[in-house]
Amino acid sequence: ISSGDAEPGLTPGHEITTGLENLYEGITIATIRPSRSVNLSPILTGSAGNLVCAALDDGKRRALLDGGFTRLYVKWDTAGTARYVVNAAAWLVN
Repeated sequence: ISSGDAEPGLTPGHEITTGLENLYEGITIATIRPSRSVNLSPILTGSAGNLVCAALDDGKRRALLDGGFTRLYVKWDTAGTARYVVNAAAWLVN
């Protein structure tokens, strides 16, 4: 679990990270570049300090941006991925 800016790991305190202690990063991942015009909440910071997963909740809509597609494609059953997907789906529909 990450405890600071750009520190690798999960950002604690978000509904998507509930019950997760670690999450498989993936093999080939994309970096999300934060924008000043869109307020994204970091969810997962990669081992290189790059933002891998971020959430948007502006009160009207929600979105989850995730640059680690190999987390789902290659190792579905590794390091909390299934719990992450369930948490993300529940968060998106609420």
